[in-house]
Amino acid sequence: MFRQAGTKLFGLVCGPCDDTNIMAPLEGVTLEGSTLKFSIVHEANGRAFYDKGPFTNEVTATVSHNEMHLSVIPSYEPAGFTPVEMNLLGPIKGF
Repeated sequence: MFRQAGTKLFGLVCGPCDDTNIMAPLEGVTLEGSTLKFSIVHEANGRAFYDKGPFTNEVTATVSHNEMHLSVIPSYEPAGFTPVEMNLLGPIKGF
């Protein structure tokens, strides 16, 4: 979920998919054209939290019509890590 307050963007994401009661905040949300960049902050959740401790997922997302393509790099991965790629479909209001 993304929201706008004045000129600032913020949001939340739920998951992992097996427990939608868990929410993680989105920080550093920026929008340039059709590209979103943000960090998913895992302070006490996420599969890797139990092994790695608090971490972020650094996300670059491209929005087109009703599709969002995400490229995700967990902060604990070394330089040169191949990003995790995924597509999300659904109504996207405001794009």
